[in-house]
Amino acid sequence: MPIFGKKGELMFMATVESVPWPHDVLGLVISTGGQPNQLLRELDKQARAMGADGVLGLRFFSANAGVAESTTAYGTAIRRQP
Repeated sequence: MPIFGKKGELMFMATVESVPWPHDVLGLVISTGGQPNQLLRELDKQARAMGADGVLGLRFFSANAGVAESTTAYGTAIRRQP
């Protein structure tokens, strides 16, 4: 059983679309720009603000716009049901 959102650590995040335990879907979290670790911390912050304890369907997308490259991370915030 994963540990969800221990204080001082990033919450549970996975690229899978579903998990085998009951959960509520809270909404989309998205962050653009920065390094991957910064993006994950921003997703964590947004998801916690929604009351989530995990993010599913985590994806990274990079686009090269001429000289600059932009990276976006996104996923679905979830809360495990008791």
